[in-house]
Amino acid sequence: YANQIKIYQEKLDKHVKLLEIEAKKVDKQKEIEEMHKIGKDDTEEREKLRPIERTKEEGEEFERYVTDNINNAEKLVRSHETAMRKAMRKGEIVEDTPYSEVINIYKEIREKVYARGWKEQAEVYANQIKIYQEKLDKHVKLLEIEAKKAERQRQIDDMHKIKEDSKPVKPDERREIKKGVKEDDILLDNAMNLIDEAEKLVKNYELSIKTDVLLYESPYDKAISNYQEAKKMFQKIGWNDEASRLMNTLRFYQEKKEKDEKLRLLEKKKLEEPATDLGFAKDDTEKDLLAREKIVLELEKAEKEKDKTVETIFSDIHKAERIAKEYEIKIKEGIFEQEPPYEEIFEIYREARKRFEEIGWMEESMKLINTIKFYKEKQGRDNRLRALEVAKVKKRDEELLGQQRLTKQAKEAQERLLKERKESLLLKEEKVIKFESVKNKAFELMDKAKNELNLNNFDEAIEYYKESEEIFSEISWQEGINMVRDSIGMIKRRKKSFDLEKVTIKKERLEKLKTEEKLEERITKTEELRKLQQEEKRKEFLRVQSEKQWEREISEEAYKLLEKGTSLLERNKFEGAYENYIEARKLFDKISWKREVSRINNELLFKLKRERKTHEILEDIKKKKIAEDDQMEKLKKETTRERRELKKQKKEDTRKIAREEFDKKIFREVERAERHIDDFKYNEGILLLIREKKKLVKSAKDDEIKKIDDVINSVKDKVEVPLVTLEPLGEIENLEKFEATYKALDKAQISLENNRLMKAVSELNEAKFNLKTLKIGKRYIKEIDIKIRELQEKLGRKPSKDDVEAKEKEHEAEMDVLKARIEARREERRKKVLDLLKKD
Repeated sequence: YANQIKIYQEKLDKHVKLLEIEAKKVDKQKEIEEMHKIGKDDTEEREKLRPIERTKEEGEEFERYVTDNINNAEKLVRSHETAMRKAMRKGEIVEDTPYSEVINIYKEIREKVYARGWKEQAEVYANQIKIYQEKLDKHVKLLEIEAKKAERQRQIDDMHKIKEDSKPVKPDERREIKKGVKEDDILLDNAMNLIDEAEKLVKNYELSIKTDVLLYESPYDKAISNYQEAKKMFQKIGWNDEASRLMNTLRFYQEKKEKDEKLRLLEKKKLEEPATDLGFAKDDTEKDLLAREKIVLELEKAEKEKDKTVETIFSDIHKAERIAKEYEIKIKEGIFEQEPPYEEIFEIYREARKRFEEIGWMEESMKLINTIKFYKEKQGRDNRLRALEVAKVKKRDEELLGQQRLTKQAKEAQERLLKERKESLLLKEEKVIKFESVKNKAFELMDKAKNELNLNNFDEAIEYYKESEEIFSEISWQEGINMVRDSIGMIKRRKKSFDLEKVTIKKERLEKLKTEEKLEERITKTEELRKLQQEEKRKEFLRVQSEKQWEREISEEAYKLLEKGTSLLERNKFEGAYENYIEARKLFDKISWKREVSRINNELLFKLKRERKTHEILEDIKKKKIAEDDQMEKLKKETTRERRELKKQKKEDTRKIAREEFDKKIFREVERAERHIDDFKYNEGILLLIREKKKLVKSAKDDEIKKIDDVINSVKDKVEVPLVTLEPLGEIENLEKFEATYKALDKAQISLENNRLMKAVSELNEAKFNLKTLKIGKRYIKEIDIKIRELQEKLGRKPSKDDVEAKEKEHEAEMDVLKARIEARREERRKKVLDLLKKD
């Protein structure tokens, strides 16, 4: 898909360039027509413009040559790509490509463009040469791969030994048809190869191991992975029934993997731990089982965490791809305002790669390197595209300025002519009016001719030009006659090229129809052959699956007998367990599972004999233990009673320590409150005392409560500002404003104690401002106003109206500063909270 995106991006760039060239041609054609339309009596001016027109004509001719060659090259590529798509649908491949011819065309154009000094265009064509060279190299590699694929297909056919009556395909026919193997067939072959590989690995493993399983590496992970890949490939080609059948095989191998892991754990235990006395055999077995269950749980937990990590990684990768796709859509629409998202994408892929390596997915991590390289190439192309876009805009602006200059010159020339005509009109007004009316009539006919020309009605356009030529002949205007004759010659040339183009298109359509008929015949033959081969593969697959199903059913039945035997063994029914083990051994022998047969002989039957002997010994030991158990029970009861008494004593000690700690904490807080009161921070001190008083109420300590009440009453007697902290905190709707209020009041109290009356007034105003936003404010604002007036009277004379206005302005300024300070504090607190949340 990345290659397809690259190809279509290149086509889009080429199309944009062609549109720009066509727009330039249209603009230049308009300029020529405008210059023809402007009547110039001055011969010297016309002579000056002729070299410019000649240069333009040469440039247009060269541009037409370049455009025609590019169109031919692109036409060859489009025809080849259409043929390739059709061939791929039929399961074929086109060997011959036009890329070499296209490269030569672009090289020739690049040399000529570079000779004219068009360096930017030369660079564009150099990029095109590089693109088609890459396509040519890819096509050569594809042909080599398909040749190898055909060889491998022959080997697979030989291996499956197809019957004679299935009429095998001749090597010559196979070579022709297998040129472009359909993607479905490639996926099917890959799936079958994966299944064969998985089966071989498991068979070799099960044939190799006998008694010592630890000598060989388990192949079940590889087999499960191969079957999962094969299932995905079957789903891609529409084999949904076969894909669903593979689910049973996957479950079957998953079960075998779990059993193999358990067996390996048991073997490791045997090697690591020495044999113990028979008397404790049963206890050791139980410990082994518990340890094994613990290991299995830990493995399952680790697997779940790994799956969660993988899911997160793939979610991030999909997000990166979605960002890239949205950006590319905008670029295709011509929107270049958005910043390129490639750095963000690189960061996502690097993080994904790092996390893949952490969970051990090294192969997936290596694949992401190629993806990062691909996006780096895209980033480079995007940078080049943006640079080209800037260059185009700059060039377009320069051309626009040039056109504006030419238009301005033409207008100035026209204005000069009009001025001269006005002077001559004063002498020959009637003659000039007639001349102008006739000339306008001729120009109207020329306009009609242009409209007909736009509709490709060449004959009607020529007629209109001839009529205008007659009119110009009547008034003897040689310049107009020459202009009309030039236009008629140009129309005839255009008509000739138009007719030639129609004939060419008709021929191409006929050739295309013939080619499509031939291709349809080849499609039919190829499709029949492909279906035949696919049916053979399907039969082989079903045969393998049916064998697997039979083997699975036998093994499941055998495992059930083993479980039943183990269950009977656990209940000490040794005869029944022996019969089940022998029956299971016969079933495993039937499907040639030598490892399981060996396990039953060397492990399960041996364990059964050992358990039987152990059981007999344990029966004797149990009788001896009954007496010991009675004695032990008495000792346990005595120990339990002593523990209970000890626990009770510990609880009492803990409660005592907690009470002492509680008292110490309250004492420290009361001391802190008294320090605040000593520092004239009455509101803050009383707030702390009320909090501690609530705690003491719960503990029912009346003496301490009385002491706190006495302190509060003493503060009420000596305080000069309102005590807002006596209000219940539950009724305060904005604790920040409340805190700012009581702190401002405390500052005012300190200022009063230090006889700093002006500062006290300012701090009382701050408290008043904060109280306005609280419900309790109405109770204290009046008291604060009275206090402010008292302080102002103490400061001196009664304030005049001017003083009041000045103070109001000063107060407003202070309020503004205060608001700014409050906002700054809020912002600082918000930042601290956010920092704490981030740390958490």
